[in-house]
Parts: sequence; structure tokens; C-alpha cells
Amino acid sequence: MRSALQILGFFEDDDIAWMIDYGYKKIFSKGENVIANGQNVKELYMVLDGVLNVETPEGKVVTQLQQGDILGEMSFVEDKTPNVDVNCSEDTKLLCLAHEALRAYFKNCPYFEARFYKAISLFLSGRLRSVQDHFNSFFISSSNEPAISEEYTFFQNKSFDDECLDHLQIAGERFHKIISHFQ
Repeated sequence: MRSALQILGFFEDDDIAWMIDYGYKKIFSKGENVIANGQNVKELYMVLDGVLNVETPEGKVVTQLQQGDILGEMSFVEDKTPNVDVNCSEDTKLLCLAHEALRAYFKNCPYFEARFYKAISLFLSGRLRSVQDHFNSFFISSSNEPAISEEYTFFQNKSFDDECLDHLQIAGERFHKIISHFQ
């Protein structure tokens, strides 16, 4: 749920209401491809239930996405095709937000656009730092094995102040509201 907790806490209740009104649920079967390497992505996704594998073109699983994770955000921000495949490792439910609908909402609500891009940039920055930490640990380790686990969790080695805890609580409540609506 790390993506949802990092992103939804920046949104306002009206933004969540818009996501519920304009988002739609898609159900994918085990083995089904959600995002294909080199193919345009026209939606931003949030995992409501299920597990997905992010794979290199060679078929190596880079990471798994679970409930609350966001996918398709890089293609939305960069307006480029992805360089990975995302496949369902079990039956999966996704909240889908069409890029076109998001861009229209940005025009009508520029403050949401600012909140959206701030949340996405902080999320992507956190992901980049985690990759950098992973590589730094790998290169300074005395063995050939990485010094840290390949799985990154948002809460790993973090200390939280009261403001951050409030942010996480609000984000959790908003994610629960979205899940409840799309069940």
C-alpha cells in the first residue's frame, strides 16, 4: 500500500470524490498483461486487490505490486511508452483513471494538478533514492551479495514525526474509502 499512502495524503477529499466518480474498476485474470513494453499506456492504475509482476523484456521479475500500489505513473508523467511488462500473478482488480480524464480535471482544477505532480514527484524521488541506496549498499558490501533486501518498503528505516503520521492516517482513510466504493 506504499504508493497510495505516499500519494493520497496530498490529495483533498474533493480529489478522492473525483477519483471515485471518474475512475472505474477493471478486473484482470491471472497471467493477463496490464502494461506492455513499448505500448502506449492510456490509464493510471491503483491496485485494489491482487498481485502483479513488473518484468523486464527478458522476463526477469523486477518487483511485485500489491494492494495500494500505483502503476502507469511514469508513462503518464513522461508521456512515453513503458520499458517493462506488468502482468497479473493472480486475479487482480484495478482502479483505472484515464489519462484524458486526468488532464481534463487538471484544466478545471489546477490546484489538483499541483497536488498530483507534487505527490508523484515525491513518490518517484523516494523510489530513486531506494534504488540508489540499493546500489550503494551493493558496491560497498564486502561480498558480491547486496547488503540490503531487494524489496523496498516505504516504512523501512524511517522515523516518523507527528505531521508524517497524520499524513499517513489521512492517506489510509482515503484509500479505504476508494476500496470500499469499488468492492
